[in-house]
Amino acid sequence: MRTDDLSEAELDVIGQCLRAAVDGPVLPDWEFHGLIGLDRVEVAVVAEEWPSTSSKSRQDLAVGNVLNNLPVGMKCGILQAS
Repeated sequence: MRTDDLSEAELDVIGQCLRAAVDGPVLPDWEFHGLIGLDRVEVAVVAEEWPSTSSKSRQDLAVGNVLNNLPVGMKCGILQAS
């Protein structure tokens, strides 16, 4: 993902989404890898390095799949409002 074209606010939102995917209850462990294509630890590395990266392909996969699947998990009620 070309991060140099993104604003600071956009970078921050993507970073928050990566952290929510790793730390939040939205994507259950049993389907995390199936939805994201990486395990939770690999996405945690991407989130920690964001917006830098040690693996462009891993970052692209994590960001694309988190942004596509995080809202789905929320819409399907996996995340319960308190």
